[in-house]
Amino acid sequence: MSSYKLFLVNLYVIFLSSIVVGSGFHSIPLKKVKVKQALPFRTGANRLFRGRFPMSLDLINFKNLQYYGIVSVGTPPQEFNVLFDTGSDLFWIPSINDSTTCGSAGDHSQFRNKNSRTYQSANQKVSYQYVKGHLDVALAKDTVTVGDIVVQQQLFGLSLRGDCDGQTFDGILGMSFTASEERTTLFENMIKQNLLSQPIFSFYLNRNVDSNSGGRLIIGGLDPNNGGNNTFDVHNVVEDSQFWSVRTDEIRLGSYTISKRIHAVLDTGTSLIIAPTSAWQEVLTTFEKYDVEMDESSLLVVKCSKIDQLPQITFVIDGKSYSLSGRDYLLTNLQTSGYCLIGISTANINNEWILGDIFLGKYYTVFNYKDRTVSISSPGSSNVPRGKNQSKSKNNGASANSVWIPGLVLSLVCCLGIFRKNI
Repeated sequence: MSSYKLFLVNLYVIFLSSIVVGSGFHSIPLKKVKVKQALPFRTGANRLFRGRFPMSLDLINFKNLQYYGIVSVGTPPQEFNVLFDTGSDLFWIPSINDSTTCGSAGDHSQFRNKNSRTYQSANQKVSYQYVKGHLDVALAKDTVTVGDIVVQQQLFGLSLRGDCDGQTFDGILGMSFTASEERTTLFENMIKQNLLSQPIFSFYLNRNVDSNSGGRLIIGGLDPNNGGNNTFDVHNVVEDSQFWSVRTDEIRLGSYTISKRIHAVLDTGTSLIIAPTSAWQEVLTTFEKYDVEMDESSLLVVKCSKIDQLPQITFVIDGKSYSLSGRDYLLTNLQTSGYCLIGISTANINNEWILGDIFLGKYYTVFNYKDRTVSISSPGSSNVPRGKNQSKSKNNGASANSVWIPGLVLSLVCCLGIFRKNI
């Protein structure tokens, strides 16, 4: 992707969190949004204090379409719902000066710089161009608080204008490697300011639509209750890549090879699995053998009664195979007339696959910033530890209450775009 950022304001799970300090690691509960809840509400702060147990944070769920969490900026702190995105490096939130859909027109919280005693303007602007629209931000520095982690003089962006239709979170917190030596990412500053015991973070994404818990982001370590006891396969990140990109030996759909020796980016900012244009025809040809169809919106669908006939998709990384069944990559809560939506799509990219939340929800993943490695839970390890709020779903297909919202699905999928930075 070089200077390009695959930015997917996408379909199934956009997620984020709110941090925690726990004897060297910090845990962030992830939010979902359920459609029948008209107003979001919170009854507690799930913060893991040093040497103490975490408290609970009530979550909202919008049909598993979007997950997010809380970050505070400024002194006194102003709260924002942000997406923790391993597919970008910039942290940005809406500005009080933004009247577009990224700001007040989109009903987002907006940062009031005059209310912060620690705010400093960086006197620089950055423009992002992508397929669906654009985003212009002004750079600034201020105190950023994630759970109990307080980062001083963090560079971030304040949106001035942009197109954020379909985005329920306020901003994005990039967690990739930095694209510019002049800009230090939030996670890199956590390391430089000695706020972490280990230069790592990990994600547990809960794919159980019936659960109250959206998942968890752990900063500075592993959460033993959410995948920390798993065994892991360690993979080197592609040299000089800005993103968490690994080399695949082969990608198979059923018994058919659809890609060989191609990179794959582990991207928490992407809901789906995204195939490059170079592999998409192979994907379509193979899926046709399993009665998969394409609807009028160019989305892949299959009769919900045929879920168990769908082929596995397998990603072979450094000789290790990671497979997802049809139930893993199907969006059973988005269905209409007996058809279920398949969470595999394509975008205008040629040389990389994007492994979004559908993949990361199956495999607990640890990102090591210092060593430039990703550790993926070995097949057979459980990535779905079930506590008191996590019961195994008994849904054998699409829920009777599931409703496909074509307009919403299309508007979110259409946001697939290449984010290009122009400074």
